[in-house]
Amino acid sequence: MLFLQEHRQSDKQLHDLNVPSHEHNATGVCGFSNDDVLAGRPYGSCAIFLRYTLSLSVRLITTNSRRISALLFTSNAGLKLLCMSVYMPYEHDLASFDDFQFELSVIDSLISQYADCHVIIGGDFNVIFTGTDYILQYWIIFCVNSILFPCTVIIIVVWTIRIILICSF
Repeated sequence: MLFLQEHRQSDKQLHDLNVPSHEHNATGVCGFSNDDVLAGRPYGSCAIFLRYTLSLSVRLITTNSRRISALLFTSNAGLKLLCMSVYMPYEHDLASFDDFQFELSVIDSLISQYADCHVIIGGDFNVIFTGTDYILQYWIIFCVNSILFPCTVIIIVVWTIRIILICSF
């Protein structure tokens, strides 16, 4: 499984994420509206790639967010895994902070809605880990309250851990 951020595909181009490989399937969201006139670089887009041969049932989860893509995996034994790929705002101003808080509330809502699942969140939270950045402080509080365990690399998913958070540093 691969979590991708900043793929820069519009809503009409999301199907092109499947072109590079005949062995993989991808689902994602576009970070901008097709109606937007883009100036600078597009933002917010993210996707999840997975192998066709994966022996799990897969269901697309509607997030109603242009920054969060989610899939629910279920094994034959009934184990459930909710995977989210995220790309958070990177500006550090009050408007972006409002967006940041909103996207964390979407993640929190999905975790609550799928409380019977293990959770992996991969992506770019655009959190600066030095100094006393207010986005960092809010993110730390969110992680503690949501029982998220940040890490940079995950080698094996241990089914006894309920939530694992993967983010780029």
